[in-house]
Amino acid sequence: MFFHGLTLLFSAIAFLFSLNSLTLFSQETTDAQNNDRDFIEQNWNKFVEISNKSLTDNIITLSKGQFLTAGQHQFKTLWTRDFCYSVRGLIPLKKYAVIKNHLNYLIDHIREKDNQAPVFADSMNPKKRAAWVSLSHIFRFIRNLAITDNISVYYESVHGYPTIDANMLILMASLDYSSSGDDPFWWESQEEKLVKIYRYYDKYFKDGLIYQGPFADWQDSVYRNGHTFLTNLLYYVISQRLLKFPAFQVSEDDLKKLRKKIELDFFDQQSGLYRTIKGAKQISIDGNLLAIDLKYHHPDSPEAINLYAALKRSPLWVKYGLPGIATSPNYPKKWQYRALRSIGLGNYHGEMFWSWTLALSIKVAYLMNDKSEGNRIMATLMKMILRDKAVGEIYSPNPRKNYPNWRSRLYWSESPFSWGSAFVVDLIDYVNDKGPGKLFPNFNGAIKRSTHNL
Repeated sequence: MFFHGLTLLFSAIAFLFSLNSLTLFSQETTDAQNNDRDFIEQNWNKFVEISNKSLTDNIITLSKGQFLTAGQHQFKTLWTRDFCYSVRGLIPLKKYAVIKNHLNYLIDHIREKDNQAPVFADSMNPKKRAAWVSLSHIFRFIRNLAITDNISVYYESVHGYPTIDANMLILMASLDYSSSGDDPFWWESQEEKLVKIYRYYDKYFKDGLIYQGPFADWQDSVYRNGHTFLTNLLYYVISQRLLKFPAFQVSEDDLKKLRKKIELDFFDQQSGLYRTIKGAKQISIDGNLLAIDLKYHHPDSPEAINLYAALKRSPLWVKYGLPGIATSPNYPKKWQYRALRSIGLGNYHGEMFWSWTLALSIKVAYLMNDKSEGNRIMATLMKMILRDKAVGEIYSPNPRKNYPNWRSRLYWSESPFSWGSAFVVDLIDYVNDKGPGKLFPNFNGAIKRSTHNL
């Protein structure tokens, strides 16, 4: 009886300690959430100013009009992919002249024999530009080379392969620009050429999915040919948007078959995420985030809820304290582009943080009504951008050093980086449209719209 009473006493004490621990943990969590929210509120205007400037600083004016370069150093080139992804940030800034001129230039330079879009345009070979910038990190007297009016278009990447995503990204940017209302007659004037851009993909279907060659999409440091989730996701989402335009002859039945094939070949039941390549173990954050952002799965749907939950428990989200690394696990060394591996960037599209995926992770957290998680990541990204006074390209997965801009002797993370800046501006615009008071309850209203003139 005595021992039974003693056991009950110790059990009661243990229970009280556990309650106290839970209370302390709950209080610490609440304090951290309040700190994140307070930091965001106090630094919002400066954050908006730097993010907007990071994007607009890469706008250049040539005799052919205004264009957007991907960056100001090794990426001081008119990269089609980077520009098209950046349109989502240029629209809220009302940089319509840049969007329209750059799109018209790309559409006018579709290669006639096969309807291939330019990969990039520059007044010098982009490989030479990148090499020149690398040397400037060693020999500081070397200066960056400007883009002159004598620009040429290139239809193969720096690896010597055509890209698979340039055409579909032009279509996506065109749809976004047309929806902005800047020029209600623009789409009609370009529709015939846009149809040819879309039909480019007819010859790339194999076993019901688009099949791509090596180094063919944004993860172009990796020899990953075959069926990839991101490419097929983008094609599906863009095709859905093109259904309302009869000239494109998009078949709803074909899209249903494509969606079924995407789910069958890419969705991994064990992780709850989409694998980046059919038959490979790697999972990338890009397509899994865009599946929610682009409404492949509507944020209110059970599929989106489950996908987001799977993301939050995956290495892509938790391994380094933040979401935003491109791919996990890292790709095999034999897949990695040798030149990048030689300067320490073998995992460029592996476990490396990218500004655009960081920003998109925050937006998706807010889309999924996960305010505390969105605020947590937002506060960290804001600290990184305020520290660097610009939106960079890639960041080291090193939380102890607060995720510094990645740097080696021959390669410095591009800064300011248009693509990343555009996704941050898009995030800012989403917060503004939603109403900052809904995300940050104590917000004092001292907010600058992302459309303010710079």
